[in-house]
Amino acid sequence: MVAAYSGILSNDTIQPTPVKCTTGNCTWPLTPSLAVCGACKNSTFALQNHCEDGFCNFTLPSGFNANLFLGTFILGTDAFASVTSEHGVLFNDSASDRLYLAHIELFGVPSNDNVSAWESIDVLKDPPRFSYLSNTECALWFCIDVYNTSMTSSGQIQTVFSSFDRLNALPGSDTSDQFSNYSAVGSAPHYTIKTYLTEVMSGNLSLIAWDGTLQAWGDALPRGIWQGSRDPDQWIANLAMSLSNFVRSSNMTEPRPEYQGTAYELVFVIRWWWILYPAALVLSSILFLALVMVRTVHSPLSSWKGSPLTVLLFDVDEQTKKDGYTRIHERQGILEQIGETRVKFVQDGNGYYKFKAC
Repeated sequence: MVAAYSGILSNDTIQPTPVKCTTGNCTWPLTPSLAVCGACKNSTFALQNHCEDGFCNFTLPSGFNANLFLGTFILGTDAFASVTSEHGVLFNDSASDRLYLAHIELFGVPSNDNVSAWESIDVLKDPPRFSYLSNTECALWFCIDVYNTSMTSSGQIQTVFSSFDRLNALPGSDTSDQFSNYSAVGSAPHYTIKTYLTEVMSGNLSLIAWDGTLQAWGDALPRGIWQGSRDPDQWIANLAMSLSNFVRSSNMTEPRPEYQGTAYELVFVIRWWWILYPAALVLSSILFLALVMVRTVHSPLSSWKGSPLTVLLFDVDEQTKKDGYTRIHERQGILEQIGETRVKFVQDGNGYYKFKAC
């Protein structure tokens, strides 16, 4: 099963199943879906050991026995083991309140970048010191997750709003025709998945200290489990997410017609940052106009250009006058002769103002 291998071997956080959104801005209602949940608990406190003749025998909470060689350079074949069991201890399915898929125990020297290889090896010297040995119990089970999903320009956002994993077993007298079965996974697929996970999750590794690092010898799947032992919670979350994506994308039941179709609602979304710049320009221009009006009202200078008699009191330089007189008798002659002349307004030595050609 590709989903199981992807979850076990992935070094990155597995993302949920992508949703389709043609507009790039979508919001879905809370959506319940069959999923796979998982968790891990430390059970090192329940380990039992007996050491003699250079070996230590460990009895795991599940009843599995692991023998470790008290060596200096080589950790035995059971230096790290992934063990599956029919019934868990911390996750005990005897109460039948959860639909369990797998019980896994991670035992041995976990992958830890903060602990050197020589420290890990030194744990198993004679007399033995077991400070770096650990045992973790993990479990997977079917659950119902309620997803809160949305799509924005930054990408898909999906969170689990709530989760239901407790079974309410009904007595035989209550299983009448009023109940309908909409199970996406029947008893046969459940048994198949559970058997498959029990098989592939079992394995062990030889851990060897080489060049100051701790290296694992064995198949790829046990090595992936060993790498995940540095953070069991993230590892089991990746595995559960990978299996959930598989379950959600491969429904074996007929689709229910009441959930088919697409509903649209007209929504106006104002992106205020987009109109901030033009709004600032309009506001600044209004403020500038108001400032000019206020300063004009309070200015000590009066406006003289508003009177048509004002220009009659100003003189023009002699050359401009002569040019205008040459065509004064013609219609629009003055306009054509000196209409385009550029002048400047100056004050002569006697204090009189006149227009002078530039």
